Amino acid sequence: MLFLLNLALGSVFAQDTNNSIQEVLESFDYNIDFIVENTLEAKELFNSNLDQVPDFVKDNFGTENIHFKILDENNSIYKEFSVVTKNGFVENISLEKLKSYTLEIKLPLDKANKLISNKSSLDELKTYIKEGDLSFKGRGFFSSIKYFFVNLISKFI
Repeated sequence: MLFLLNLALGSVFAQDTNNSIQEVLESFDYNIDFIVENTLEAKELFNSNLDQVPDFVKDNFGTENIHFKILDENNSIYKEFSVVTKNGFVENISLEKLKSYTLEIKLPLDKANKLISNKSSLDELKTYIKEGDLSFKGRGFFSSIKYFFVNLISKFI
């Protein structure tokens, strides 16, 4: 990010910045299951399209240890995975929870799949954040402060 959120949300931002990348991504049915079952492909897909991700996302989420919690319709955990990013690039996607993650992102499965598959717009992403469907919080003192302000600002964008 979602990715968003480098991995999970990167394709959403690409949708608004470049129609050709949107057309390519729309020809596939990407979803959370694709990411957790094809971690190397998902990593390569994101990294090969990094130039389409806005600087805001790379600057704020580009060097993080991110733990994703994808929730089912009962608000129980459907899938968990971790993404390590450095300078905007995804270095690793893992099904194991990182011991030292710096950011936690929670998102309902249906909304995560819409974001990943480009069946959602940037405006919907903003709505998910404003309504609390997509939440993120820092772990550790500095990350907590950083993401408190990022979260606060994102509610007014």
